[in-house]
Amino acid sequence: MDADARGLDLDLVDMEASRCLNCGCLAVNASDLAPALVAFAAKIKTTKRILDAEDFFDAGPVRSTVLDVDELVTEIEIPTPKPTTKQTFLKFRIRNSIDFPIVSVASAISMDGDTVADARIVLGAVAPVPLRAREVEGFLKGKVLNDEIAEAAAAVAFEQLNVQHLNSWYSDRAQLTMENFERDALIDVEFCKDEDFEVFARIFRKVND
Repeated sequence: MDADARGLDLDLVDMEASRCLNCGCLAVNASDLAPALVAFAAKIKTTKRILDAEDFFDAGPVRSTVLDVDELVTEIEIPTPKPTTKQTFLKFRIRNSIDFPIVSVASAISMDGDTVADARIVLGAVAPVPLRAREVEGFLKGKVLNDEIAEAAAAVAFEQLNVQHLNSWYSDRAQLTMENFERDALIDVEFCKDEDFEVFARIFRKVND
């Protein structure tokens, strides 16, 4: 029987751990749930406070939320949407199941007749926190959703992208994916059923505004 392979001694383990912790990597928030919570204007209740979902997620060296070490999430509240509000969530990943997103987008669009009254567009897996596409939201207000407007909104979304120098290879793929997803998220809004929100909200505690 072969002898057990010898592992690293403690000094080397400590050196590698320090190198990894201080390597300066920029990680994205790959959560599927996070952008949806932000798009739906959810409230997150903890043992200490109540936070907007947008303020809950954080980018730190060893943390991804603003939770203190002695603080726990106790409840998530999702406001009931207006009757004219529709939601979508789209995710692009390499494999079809159990995979991190390359990019995702969650949207909640409130309509006033044929025009957009309000919009919340949140991009996932493109930044250390779920990223509100505020320029897109402002662009959409007062406009009629169609292919032309959706494609223009997708272009506005990509203008916010700040590609890091080691990820320049990713730029073209990210642009194409973001533009396609942004367009599809907006165009598909009219096909979303009220039941879609009910299925999501049933997991949590749904409250009235």
